[in-house]
Amino acid sequence: MQRSLSAFGLDGSGLSIYVREVHQQQALLEFNADQPRNPGSTVKLLTTMAALERLTPAYQWSTEIHADGDIDSGILHGDLWLKGGGDPYLTIERVWLLVHRLRMTGLQTIRGDLYIDQSLFAPINEDPAAFDGQGLRAYNVVPAALVSNFNVSTFLFRPGSGNGEVDVQVVPELPGLVVNNRLRAVDRPCRGYNRGIAINLDHTGKVILEGKFPSRCKLYGMQRSVMPRDRYTADLFAKFWQESGGRWEGELRRGQREFTEPPMLSFDSVPLGDAIRSINKYSNNLMTRMLFLTLGLEEKGPPATAEKARSTLHDWLGRHGINTAGLHVDNGAGSSRNTRLTARQMAGILGRAWRSPYMAELVASMAITGQDGTFSRRLTDSPLQGRARLKSGRLDHVVAMAGFVQSADDTRYLVVSLHNAADVHRGSGHAVQESLLHWIHNLDFAGKQMAGVK
Repeated sequence: MQRSLSAFGLDGSGLSIYVREVHQQQALLEFNADQPRNPGSTVKLLTTMAALERLTPAYQWSTEIHADGDIDSGILHGDLWLKGGGDPYLTIERVWLLVHRLRMTGLQTIRGDLYIDQSLFAPINEDPAAFDGQGLRAYNVVPAALVSNFNVSTFLFRPGSGNGEVDVQVVPELPGLVVNNRLRAVDRPCRGYNRGIAINLDHTGKVILEGKFPSRCKLYGMQRSVMPRDRYTADLFAKFWQESGGRWEGELRRGQREFTEPPMLSFDSVPLGDAIRSINKYSNNLMTRMLFLTLGLEEKGPPATAEKARSTLHDWLGRHGINTAGLHVDNGAGSSRNTRLTARQMAGILGRAWRSPYMAELVASMAITGQDGTFSRRLTDSPLQGRARLKSGRLDHVVAMAGFVQSADDTRYLVVSLHNAADVHRGSGHAVQESLLHWIHNLDFAGKQMAGVK
């Protein structure tokens, strides 16, 4: 590990480490363990572990659909309301299922407007570009009570049949999305940052595609959030509604309304135990932020706010004897420059996780080294392949990991590494992490004695 630090000119002052056997209280290795650091996306382990214990793995969110008017022979003479319930995994497939469940009620025609009610979460006045200047990136989508398909459009690029043309397909194809394709194909290998493609919005909201696309790329895909959130949801609903044989003759509207009658349809989400696999294995920021807000909502009541969620997390930490001095959680996910916690605090979270009735759910949600998630391409040709369950974290000048490692003698350890240093995200941080993981893997009884562990 020292060799890895020295090789990249790092002195270790920005590094914090904590390692111990899962059934022991004494640390096997600790270094700067009480220095608050930016943990990147490893903070998702705090959000998901607290959620598993406070909400249980069986917890589900519900999107309600209400009819505001009379229904006669399958025709709604009035408006339809979609009331967001905070579902963080309302993917395109599940929106399709929601629409078909609604059609199964017998509803055929909506003569009024489609209202979207976002009131369960307090409005978040946040510029998506504020974090890193990349406002169209999927990881910067701002949470709300109703977000469909992560508010993301998938752009597929292929060389066109004409000279210098580039064919573009957008999934899902929605009427509210207008694309101006100015791309040109050039004869060069299929490589380069974003394959030479720039995606921007003009002042009208039209998508502008510019750049030189390598003609040797057979297919290249990019995901971007380029449509207003509620417009995206309404267009996706209308697309599936019409494809299912339904008719809608109104407009999109936004509002807040309480209904005394039960909803026409309560569409339940996947269980929390399933949702956290996407959160931790693939580090989904939007899902984490919606879960974070749900924690505050369930503990403190509506509307959901970040302040309520932070209070809930602090209560959970205190209940399990984890010192919160110096700890600050911004949005429950890794997309923050202000979040701080120590390696010892993260170790306390992992220790609680190991003792929790829901340990299996949390551990199963972490990436497996060399196999899946954010570690699918790391340690693939190594003795550590398949022997660690880890959550990664990476921002500019921040690299972190936290989780569980199984050594060569099948002893299990919890490990935390928080590294904040200039350019550490460009490769040096991963080298230091992997040196630490190899050190843990190679520990045996003699090694533990040498380290002073009885």
